This record gives sequence, C-alpha cells and structure tokens, in this order.
Amino acid sequence: MINIIREIFEFYDYQPIGSDSINLYKSTKMEDYWLLVQGAPEDFNYESQSDLLSKCKAICNDASLDKNINLLCLWEVGTINPNITTRLHHLEEDLYFFKKHVLYYTNEEFESFKEYLKASDLDQVLTKDLIDSSVFAEYKLNQGLWQSLLYRLVIKLTFMPVVKGTAGDLSELYETHKEKISKLQKLSLLDELIDQMSQEKLQMEPEDLVRYIEQSMEGQSNV
Repeated sequence: MINIIREIFEFYDYQPIGSDSINLYKSTKMEDYWLLVQGAPEDFNYESQSDLLSKCKAICNDASLDKNINLLCLWEVGTINPNITTRLHHLEEDLYFFKKHVLYYTNEEFESFKEYLKASDLDQVLTKDLIDSSVFAEYKLNQGLWQSLLYRLVIKLTFMPVVKGTAGDLSELYETHKEKISKLQKLSLLDELIDQMSQEKLQMEPEDLVRYIEQSMEGQSNV
C-alpha cells in the first residue's frame, strides 16, 4: 500500500526528502510535509510520535516543518465496523506533534485497487475516475472495493483537489468531512495558537513544545 501512496504523492508534486529509512515528503508548491507510516492508531503514543518528529527534524531543518507536518497512518484492517472509526478518531483528534490522518483499508480493497491499476493507470484514476459519476455511484451503493479506497484517499489526503461539477456529491462528501473536523473546538484553538507562535518557540524540543501547548490551551479554554 505504501508504494501506491508514494506514487500518489509524487503525482501531486510531493518529493521525498532526507533519508530512505523514513517516508517524509514535501510539496514542491507549498510548505506542506507528510510523514507516511504503517500501523494501527494505538502504535502512535506520545513517545513514538516524539521520536518520529525528532527523526523528521534531523533530516529536514526547515523552520516551517513543525507547523506544517502531517502524519498519514496506513492501517490495514480485517473488516470495517464502528470500532474502526472510534479507534482512528482517537488518533486523529490527538493534538500533539502532527496533524494526523488515518487511512484504513481492507486487504480486499487494496487488492481490488492494485488490479484496477493494472488495467488502467494512476493518472486516469486520479483525474477521470475520481470525478466519474458512475464510479461514485458504486461507492455510494457500498458495492465498490477500489472505489471505496479511492474516495477514502480524497478525504484523508487533504491536498487532493475536489473538482465540482461531474460528481457533485464528491464535493459534498469532502465538505461534510471538513465541516466535522472544523467543529472540534480544541483543534480550532490549536490552529489559532500555532498561528500566533514565534519561530523561536517552534524550534523548542518536542517535550518542551508539548508542555507549552498544553499550558496555553488550558489558558485559552478557561477564557
């Protein structure tokens, strides 16, 4: 799965930076970084996230890294059920170190996506198929395999453009997800805090930065 994700990043002008041992990508068009990791949401506790961020900073000394880094967790699951959603939300709503996105998928969806790519190509999937109303209809009927994975990618990879028109419901799907996230009060407070932080504070050690954010968030919540 991670090889497909790498191809998608490169398709949208993201380039790998630093080391072969860590999958860190940066946009060639804007200050946007993504760290690709594989595992379950529970694998990314405070200590592991701190370690990952330290590794990213060791290979990339850009001042904008701390503020603009996303973590994409690739999570293969046996079945898709409400428990999966609960577990991924626990990580995505975590406030520290990264903006987090959990891309969950079943082996059947993954194999279906690979098979479809053999008959098609990534360019067609990400341009024509993405806005094809018949493809979206299959997804809505819960009959799609590769289709389901495609639209989940749209939600999780926030840099993927959503074209209005042919598949108008796709824009609605994305906006609904975006609205849900924006209503999380703590995330809004965090965004405001980060916007106001000086570059000096952004260069703090991860543990010190977390303590500063915690104290500042508590102060804002009590206002």
